[in-house]
Formats: sequence, C-alpha cells, structure tokens
Amino acid sequence: MFLSDDTPRPAGFREVSLRTVDDGGVTGSRLEYLASRIRDEPDVGTWRVLDERFTAPDGRVYAIASYGPDADGRADELRYLTAALEWFCPPGTGCASVTAAD
Repeated sequence: MFLSDDTPRPAGFREVSLRTVDDGGVTGSRLEYLASRIRDEPDVGTWRVLDERFTAPDGRVYAIASYGPDADGRADELRYLTAALEWFCPPGTGCASVTAAD
C-alpha cells in the first residue's frame, strides 16, 4: 500500500482516509487518496483513488483500485469499487454464479 515508506507515491499524493473494511467474508483496508498525476493516465487535474487490499476466502491478499477525476464527484469510484468487489472470484475457487438483473 502507498503508506509504506518503501513504496513511491504518485505526484501530489494526499491521504484522505484509511479504514478497516469487514463486510462478511472479506476483511481488509481501504485507502482513499488524491493525486495530481497517475502514471499513463491523462492530465485531468486531481485524481481520486480508492485502493482496497483484502484477504479473500482462499486466504490470499488481493488489491482492487478504482479511480477517476475528483472534479466529477466522488460517488462513481465507490460504486465501481463495490461492483468489482461483489463480482470478485479468486482463481480456482467455486464462486456462485450471478445473473444480471433485468
């Protein structure tokens, strides 16, 4: 995670929050931060990033990040992160099949 002193941070890194996440079968940490640049992404001004690290049912630690321009509001990054976490299935595990809503 970017809070390690050994990990380079993106330009303009500013921590917004760090919290523990425990929603049933997944336990982890969610770091929210702002950055002025993200490598290989266009210059859109300030970026908002949600970076979640969690231990999945298979016992391994995974990371999922969602990011977008901070100027367009903050609801979409959380919505995308939540969807990715809900659909996440560790390789080699038998995850329940989910059908799309009508």
